[in-house]
Amino acid sequence: MGYFSGGSKVSTWLCGIAKNVFLAHLRKHPPTEPLTENSTLEMSAEAKVLSSFEKMELLRKIHNLKDPGREVILLRIYGNLSYGEIGEIMGKSENWARVTFYRAKEQLRKEFRNYE
Repeated sequence: MGYFSGGSKVSTWLCGIAKNVFLAHLRKHPPTEPLTENSTLEMSAEAKVLSSFEKMELLRKIHNLKDPGREVILLRIYGNLSYGEIGEIMGKSENWARVTFYRAKEQLRKEFRNYE
């Protein structure tokens, strides 16, 4: 059972071993904080903006954005929706939602740089 039988690629067999080792590690050492799609890695830029500037000023700047950027920003930050969910609501792809969010976020950054 623990030997390579040749029925698949060696890389597939090694990935299976790695997965099993990782799952065994997780069983012995459960994570202390659950990881979610909206983890701090993905939301750190938004969290910095929210903590750096007054909420009302940020909302004014968001309000002045053109659609669809404004709507995507609001759905993402305040609706806490994934890009896939935003794309589904807007009748677009997940990638479209990511790109639109990025562009709107960059526009907000420019606005705040001009504000200072």
